[in-house]
Amino acid sequence: MDMHAHNHAWLLENCSKELFHGKSGYRLGDMMSPYWRNKDPMKWSKESDGFIAALSKSRVQGGFVKSYAALAPLIRKRAEAGVSVAPNQTAVVHLRTGDVLDCQKCPPVHSFLCDWTKTPVTFGNRTQLKLYTYPLQHWATVASQLRRSAVRALTIISASHRDGKFPKSCAYIHAVAELFNSHGLQVDLRLGRDPEEDVVFASTAAYFASSGGGYSSFLAKLVERHGGSAIERTPIIDALHVIHDVFVIRICARHPTT
Repeated sequence: MDMHAHNHAWLLENCSKELFHGKSGYRLGDMMSPYWRNKDPMKWSKESDGFIAALSKSRVQGGFVKSYAALAPLIRKRAEAGVSVAPNQTAVVHLRTGDVLDCQKCPPVHSFLCDWTKTPVTFGNRTQLKLYTYPLQHWATVASQLRRSAVRALTIISASHRDGKFPKSCAYIHAVAELFNSHGLQVDLRLGRDPEEDVVFASTAAYFASSGGGYSSFLAKLVERHGGSAIERTPIIDALHVIHDVFVIRICARHPTT
């Protein structure tokens, strides 16, 4: 769906219907971290032939290299079977949305679009400073970098692992897409797709811009492994766990697929 073809009202009306990918509780990102060792991985995915099952069967205990080794054959198999991949010389941008924006106690969407980094958000009995969703200033820097790299088109991928209504997520997606449009970039939206198909799609991107979280970080490393470049944001956190407004955008060196 091309952003030029749909206005704000259309997106807000249809985005919530499309954003849930249908796999409730799917948590591939957590499988990349030691966090999953204390959890039952199959509660995050019931598919016996999926990526989470592959990681579980191979007893991967976190880490990209081992995770990639376990998933690479499945990624290749699905690509060969016709799962769509990113067009040549285009960029893929992953936006982390869903519960991190539309939780009950989340701030208003303009807080995320402007500068929310000092805003604590409560999940259940835990209060944390979320590092998942980046403000427009970050995406403006990404847009400038993509333009300098001769990129003229990009696809935004985003989905929720929980069902529900997502007014803040949809407003956020629209704002980010409009920002890229304003920088002369053609934007296509890929919302609510199967998360494993999104892995295959993103793996061939020439450039990939990540959000926060394990899933997005895995996609960035996967793109690098396949010869692309990843644009990542690294927050500077001091000893008192205060997040500072200083961020590094890293363009990874391209290297051959292994």
